Amino acid sequence: MEENIRILKEKKITHGVVELRSDNILTFRPDIVTFKEFNLQILNDLLEVFMEITNGVPRPYLCGDTYSTGIVSKEELDFMSKHYPSFATKAAMITQSPVARVLADTYNSTFNPTVKLGAFSSEKSAIEWPLQE
Repeated sequence: MEENIRILKEKKITHGVVELRSDNILTFRPDIVTFKEFNLQILNDLLEVFMEITNGVPRPYLCGDTYSTGIVSKEELDFMSKHYPSFATKAAMITQSPVARVLADTYNSTFNPTVKLGAFSSEKSAIEWPLQE
């Protein structure tokens, strides 16, 4: 994390840690022991925490998803498309999975979402992208 960035709010949950950074980025860092894949229950749990942390103000969102395949169902994609605008302006995912990158492209082209999803291999590029206008 960059030296001048502070954590303004933090909440530890079963699935990992949710933070609001001083650069206005909302982050979710999954717990490598308990988190395996996104599913509707986890998405609902996260939505509740995201709304609490952001006070309902959408912000750039960063998810460190380096240990899962990134495969989600159509129902989960529908959920994301419907609820991401509640807490996010753009969503960036850090992943090494080629499947997750294809999924991000497919999500953007299929759903034409208000909140675009980008897949990045480095945290630096994942942080820079959602901060761009």
